[in-house]
Amino acid sequence: MLEDDNVNTVTSSSFDYRAQRFQSVCLAWGLEQLRPLVGRWEVPQDLWQQLVGAASIYGARCLGEPASWRDLDETLDAYRDRRTNVTPNGALVPKFEFQLEYNLVLAAWFNVFGSMIAPRPDLVRDIRTTPNIRVKFAEELSDNEARALNTAIPHSDAWVEGPWGFNCYVPLLGDVLNNTLLYWNIDEDSFRDEFLTANPSYFENQWVLEHIEPDYGLQTPSGYVYLSDFAVVHATTRKPGARARMSIDTTVMVGDHEVHPDRTDEYVQELPAIGVRDFVVIGRSERDAVGEKTTEFSHYLTGSRRTVQLP
Repeated sequence: MLEDDNVNTVTSSSFDYRAQRFQSVCLAWGLEQLRPLVGRWEVPQDLWQQLVGAASIYGARCLGEPASWRDLDETLDAYRDRRTNVTPNGALVPKFEFQLEYNLVLAAWFNVFGSMIAPRPDLVRDIRTTPNIRVKFAEELSDNEARALNTAIPHSDAWVEGPWGFNCYVPLLGDVLNNTLLYWNIDEDSFRDEFLTANPSYFENQWVLEHIEPDYGLQTPSGYVYLSDFAVVHATTRKPGARARMSIDTTVMVGDHEVHPDRTDEYVQELPAIGVRDFVVIGRSERDAVGEKTTEFSHYLTGSRRTVQLP
């Protein structure tokens, strides 16, 4: 049972454990299991519309065109030079001036996430409160190409967050079929525990690709939350002629596994109730740069956000 496992270190038998854990989660939450360590959950239409609407308004505000949010699905690439609130890796960074719009996205996302885990919320140990709302333009931003943590480089989140989490990927709008997330096949025969060794540079762990193959048959249309074990290598990929897309990516901890010590301030054990009980306050203005991370493994919002209780 997931509630009783005490596996906190990578062991030689971790693939079997991961596969059993993932299958149990898929069965408990009603996910369609696509691969041994990849599944998806279809978002109810009302929750999906709320999420896309909130993300569109927030995205337009970040990109400096608050009136254009209804057209954002087709016009994202027009804003690639609006970088005041955009990291090199495409993350739309919340600022004080539009923290309300940010909270609306958080509220919509946690409504989706809460609905997904509702059949067995007890399986979740830690819920991440800092989902990345990200734009991936048709062409890579030049200042991201040589970055060690460029998500277009094949990588495992285990390299920067420890070996035991799950990824959540939610393609929202834009060209989500051609500007997408590519997964690599992982199975019992190909997996090695050394694949998950921590490293603050994705470049340094590219030797892992010598042992696995990209899974071009796994498509990621919108309308779903895609869940995968940290063992699954993945990367942003753009097919020829692809346009920009917007997506959410985040993580969740399932089972008795601890969060990376540099990321603990991003996680809570109770589902946030944004706008009902909680409100996230941002301490950085549009006059400020998007900010440097405090450590190699920390998040770009560390130190600039706090959650307050609503009266």
